[in-house]
Amino acid sequence: MLLPPLRLRLLFTGDERKRFRLVRDCARQVLRLSACRVEVIGDEFIPRDGPAMLISNHVSMADAAVLLAALPLDFRFVAGHGYVDYPLLGAAIRGASANIVNRGSWRSRADSAQAMVDSLVGGQSLLVFPEGTTADSGHMLPFRNGAFRAAARTGSPVVPIAIRGTREMFPPGSTCLSNVPVAVEILPSIRPSGGTREAVIDLRDRATAAIRTRLSAPEGARL
Repeated sequence: MLLPPLRLRLLFTGDERKRFRLVRDCARQVLRLSACRVEVIGDEFIPRDGPAMLISNHVSMADAAVLLAALPLDFRFVAGHGYVDYPLLGAAIRGASANIVNRGSWRSRADSAQAMVDSLVGGQSLLVFPEGTTADSGHMLPFRNGAFRAAARTGSPVVPIAIRGTREMFPPGSTCLSNVPVAVEILPSIRPSGGTREAVIDLRDRATAAIRTRLSAPEGARL
């Protein structure tokens, strides 16, 4: 119900910030109407003095909407091209994204890598799901290097985010949201140690370990 009017409004809105706010407002309305309970933990760990690379695990199609609605900062997604082709939903994804990447194309990945660097240098925070997709099992997949390379090249902090509950909130094959608790836990930022390949891998591994540790912790446990 909310996506068709959102798509029309996006068609007539050229300003990037206004487009992002329209999509964010729509995501918040969706969560309110569905009565889904989202708790944000650790927002004090979000850097306030410049752009950041936000990194989240990815378990459900609902992840993007939850993070859009819940995170207390302005950011843009780096989105996979497969989602952009979804009817109506694709318009919302384009409205909230800094760039669209086709991970099966070397040139698209290279263009996206440069776009991420340009966005961070320009002061724009980004949010990436470095797994690239969701696993059928719901378990976390290996993280790709692209987002960490962009963070290392620009000296931007990486902010790991552990999200859980969205798979139960929007199970595969479902057409409606379930009213279940969802937790978005923002973890302490990680500063890159340099721009070398080794520094990129170290940054990726530290972010992976931080998120994996929180996901394996008992629900309700805090840092």
